Amino acid sequence: MNLVRTTITAAAVLALTGCAYVHTEVVPLSSKSYDAKSKDCTILVLTQMPTDRKYEELSILNVAATVSLDGMLPSIKEKACAVGADAVVIKSSTLPTQKQPAQAYVVAIKFL
Repeated sequence: MNLVRTTITAAAVLALTGCAYVHTEVVPLSSKSYDAKSKDCTILVLTQMPTDRKYEELSILNVAATVSLDGMLPSIKEKACAVGADAVVIKSSTLPTQKQPAQAYVVAIKFL
């Protein structure tokens, strides 16, 4: 429901202002809490879950934006740093249209 509201909000902002807009909602998956890293920390960007090392899924990042995935990445990385992640896995993404903002479904992970 929140993603629908975010999507509608992003579309309205785009229509009214024509400015770039990125909203990233963080949904915790782990009961553990890790120290935040600096907002410009190094975050690996993956397209599938790693098979060569163990990891913990920390949070889901739901993103709605008026820009492509490349334009979303700074916000995604900043939110991942804030939850102490080492990497993000882009599970799905769409491009923006005149009527719909772009969306991305991302999982922030920490290597064990």
